[in-house]
Amino acid sequence: MQGLHFQSRSNWREQAQVLGFNVALLENPAYWVEALDKPFCLQFTLDEIKAIARASQEINELALAMVAHVCQAPNSDELMAKLRIPPAFRPAVRLSWQRHDRSLYGRLDLAVVGNRIKLFELNFDTPTSLPETAVLQMAWYQALSEGSKSGKGGKNSFAIEDASIEQSDQFNFIQENLLEALSPALWSADYTGSSKGIHFAYYRHADEDAETVKYLYGCSQLAGLDSKLMVLNDLKCSADGAIYDAEGLPVHTLFKLYPWEQIFKDEERLNQEGKSLFLPLVLNNQTAFVEPLWKALLSSKACLALLWQMYPEHPLLLETYFEDDSAALQLRQSPHVRKPLFGREGANIEIVFPQESSQDEKSGGEFSEDEFSKDEYSKDGFIVQAYEPMPRFEDYNLLVGSWLVNNRAVGLGIRADRSKITGRRALFVPHFVA
Repeated sequence: MQGLHFQSRSNWREQAQVLGFNVALLENPAYWVEALDKPFCLQFTLDEIKAIARASQEINELALAMVAHVCQAPNSDELMAKLRIPPAFRPAVRLSWQRHDRSLYGRLDLAVVGNRIKLFELNFDTPTSLPETAVLQMAWYQALSEGSKSGKGGKNSFAIEDASIEQSDQFNFIQENLLEALSPALWSADYTGSSKGIHFAYYRHADEDAETVKYLYGCSQLAGLDSKLMVLNDLKCSADGAIYDAEGLPVHTLFKLYPWEQIFKDEERLNQEGKSLFLPLVLNNQTAFVEPLWKALLSSKACLALLWQMYPEHPLLLETYFEDDSAALQLRQSPHVRKPLFGREGANIEIVFPQESSQDEKSGGEFSEDEFSKDEYSKDGFIVQAYEPMPRFEDYNLLVGSWLVNNRAVGLGIRADRSKITGRRALFVPHFVA
């Protein structure tokens, strides 16, 4: 993997708008790399892509095996407690797994340095940056490829310095696989006995989440699925316990870009009022959720500690322990990363260099009032993970996001941050394979 500079397309903003992107989210501050004065991309070899895809498939298999173990082990309750699953939801999590509740997608965050690949985190419940990975960087690559083949200039053509792309490609088969995964044949009926399609919902004012949900809704429409787009805040509960959209239509299958751990907290507040909403929907087969409830076992960074416990010394995993584990004491003598069990955008993460405290780094970035508070992420505990440096290009640390759809590795999205902790200031960087 190597970084290469290129010149921005003069009309990249217009092109992004045509594709349905809110340009304000791409350049104020710069998120899409063409908003920089000196943008860059990444070039991978075919062997590197094959290695990343193989590693992604293997990590996914490890994660699914961990879910099966947690659901079936004699000490299942103890393991779920470590993963911060509330007692009331544990039978429902097991039922969701036993029922094979359908999952759609997920993202692995990887450090890729030469032949060395290590898992940083699993983003298997509410992964974002999907539309820029599937659509925006593909449009960038197509413009690059067309300009190279025609040999002509123009406002939508550009070139990469010191690189030939005549025999190039992009590892990006996300949309094709989403269309297949959202085909009506696969969603014609589920455990609710419904064939009413999917409601795609996002939380009001969460602009970036809305981009992802609207893209997935668009894919469902292209796939021919009966689907509707809605705001999660508009969900209504009836006396019979079912949920309905703003138009009064029943919600049989709900895609919600809203984390299960937050739903647990919402349910706890409802319980204090003598009410319950989400738990009966799962237990009584009234509503199917995407991502399914069993994905809650992989939404906490505690799963990284359990993965290491199940597969110690696995070459794709980083040594990881719960902070209060005695084994963490030795790990903390060397460079390590302290991460909250729940978190978004790098919040409350700290990199510690015990021998050189001046090099320690804490997460920064701005969090709007509409987002979950950073302080919320420190209440549920921490893990300690071995420090793994990321590859760099100039002043940027490069994080490889490997996307899976229907449990298949199907594409890459790369984020670059000047900080060692990838957060809200990160850039999205396109790639090609040559």
